[in-house]
Amino acid sequence: MVQSGDTVWGTGSMLPNFKIDKGMNLDVRAVRGPGTRKLLLKGGYTCPEIYGDPAIFLPAMYKAEPERQYTVGFVTHYTDKPLVNKLPLGSTRIWINVMSPLEDIIRQITQCAHIISSSLHGIIAAEAYGIPASWMMLSDRVAGNGFKFRDYALGSGRESAPMLDWRKKVDLEKVDPWPLAVFNRQGLLDCCPYVE
Repeated sequence: MVQSGDTVWGTGSMLPNFKIDKGMNLDVRAVRGPGTRKLLLKGGYTCPEIYGDPAIFLPAMYKAEPERQYTVGFVTHYTDKPLVNKLPLGSTRIWINVMSPLEDIIRQITQCAHIISSSLHGIIAAEAYGIPASWMMLSDRVAGNGFKFRDYALGSGRESAPMLDWRKKVDLEKVDPWPLAVFNRQGLLDCCPYVE
């Protein structure tokens, strides 16, 4: 969706082979991760090594400190909503609908000890609030074959992005969350086009 004259701050490509039109006037401040940066460099653009998604600032805008009520919260990408019936829900496990109001989503995420998500921003929101998260693939409906998940993971201090393939049998007792994210909040804030 990038157009000539745009400022790029904290977003990224969904596709590993996305070709960015050459010759656009882009002010690239930060991107989601090194995969997106590589695509921009390949297109002839300048792109600093500043990584992060603006959703990491959610706790600064919306305080949420509810008590933990659930062991696991499942956040599905909106395209995976028809597959919610495949999730092992119950009294200690909740499904969080990304089409709900933002305040409800954050409240429910912060009530969970662990988030398992097919939505990238389900993972980012959880990690922004210090909640361990795991990436699950429920279907092939989410575009990019996981590129944006790997890009985000690498841009937030992880060497890889393990994926739970929910299309096969998954034992919840053996699911480990990703290592904790290392956010460059100050670096992302310093290059924010709206902060002077």
